[in-house]
Amino acid sequence: METPAGPPSRGRIPGAVGALLMPLAAGCQSYQPAPLDLRAHREALAERAAHPEPVAQFASRLAESGHPAPDRFDLADGLSPSEGEVLALFYNPDLRLARLEAGIALARSEHAGLWEDPVFGFDAAEILSPANPFEYGLTLTLTIPISGRLAVEKDVALAAHEAELRRIVDAEWTLRTRIRIAWAQWAAAHERVALLQDVVARADHIASITDRLSAAAELTRVEARLIRAQVASLRADLAAAERDEAAARIGLLGLMGFPPGADIRLVHDLPPTLAEHTENEIDRLITANTTLAVARAEYQVAEQALRLEIRKQYPDLTIGSGYGSEDDQRLLLGASFPLPVLNANRVIRGN
Repeated sequence: METPAGPPSRGRIPGAVGALLMPLAAGCQSYQPAPLDLRAHREALAERAAHPEPVAQFASRLAESGHPAPDRFDLADGLSPSEGEVLALFYNPDLRLARLEAGIALARSEHAGLWEDPVFGFDAAEILSPANPFEYGLTLTLTIPISGRLAVEKDVALAAHEAELRRIVDAEWTLRTRIRIAWAQWAAAHERVALLQDVVARADHIASITDRLSAAAELTRVEARLIRAQVASLRADLAAAERDEAAARIGLLGLMGFPPGADIRLVHDLPPTLAEHTENEIDRLITANTTLAVARAEYQVAEQALRLEIRKQYPDLTIGSGYGSEDDQRLLLGASFPLPVLNANRVIRGN
């Protein structure tokens, strides 16, 4: 008696499926940890003032492109307000973060509008009856974007990247304004300290004369004490002014991306103010307003997003092919697409 052929080995089909999926898994990315190194960051932060070459090159590029920049960048003679603006544009942490976010938006725009990955499916059934074979089915489906949705997704990503660039420009000019205000506040505090130091020096001289006059009985004790109290009040004002000057300096260095103890000599000059007059000031303000430019870019993002949601109402075609072993070997082929007649594919919802 012949022994009937049994069902195929259970390990063959899963092994074949695994061999098919291994090359496909190569398209997946792997995670690489990038832990924070605070010590290296602190060391690099402390050495920024000692290596101004990258900032000097950045200042040269700014001047060549027509942006406000100093004619010569040199920290040996002290840091001027115009040089401080360049340092802030290069090292300010918030501005650096905005540029990194713009890089993310750029990467999204470069990879937007791609076709969806094909979907592989595998079904298997083990029938308990020994006379029936092991059955399985393999399917592969692919979505063809006949609706034009991918082109609109690309436009949305490009508009989002443009909005990020506009935010960077707005942040740069806002930072320039903050640097000028902070520099003016520090310069005023520095001059007040210098004036109070001169006043306290003169008051100390008067106090020494007061002591001699009091010893010679030319002044009463009450008058001498009043003069000494006034000198002590001036010393308190000087201490408060020095505290305010130190706080203003720390805030200014923070805007430029430097630690509070950075060895940088600031030039206590007031930043220059450039007043440009045109025939139509309203048009100039509308054209040059960076905040308004950001709002316009965000409006374009909203317009493109609405266009995408409307385009998603139109269906894409999904086609699939497969191979099955039920009864006889068979080849499967199918196609499907949704009919947005009830809820528009659930992409437009009211608030």
